[in-house]
Amino acid sequence: VKPEFKEVPLVVGRFTEWRRKHSKSYRDAWASLSLPRVLSTYVRRQILGWDPLEDGTAVENMPWVGELFSGEEEDEDDDVIPKIVEEVVVPRVAEVIKDGWDPSSVSSTGRAVGMLQDVIVYVLDSAPNVVKDLQSTVVACLDAEFKSHYPALA
Repeated sequence: VKPEFKEVPLVVGRFTEWRRKHSKSYRDAWASLSLPRVLSTYVRRQILGWDPLEDGTAVENMPWVGELFSGEEEDEDDDVIPKIVEEVVVPRVAEVIKDGWDPSSVSSTGRAVGMLQDVIVYVLDSAPNVVKDLQSTVVACLDAEFKSHYPALA
């Protein structure tokens, strides 16, 4: 990877420079819509070791969020964080819920609820189907837990 594309702030800087110097080209290329997709690889790399059921790091406290705009956000790029949360963070959360959540544990359930509340804030309005999918994942885990403890009622 070329040095100017090695980290999130550098990539965002290139997009910001493009937007400032060539705003018509930036709009015509729908660059603000492609920015989340471009950044998704970087975000995936950063959240590889993230276990929200253990460390409880909120989305807004993740390094990539702070690196995105450093206060230079513009209206047409306002949906970058929600889009990245939808495309990258939510699948990770669903995976953690399926593989790591213990519904019979009060502490695990408390952390799962906190994590879901944190993530849903970003996608509730823009991607209601994503929220429904997360809800379905939670219900499936609860159902499996119920059936494992009460097989006669299943």
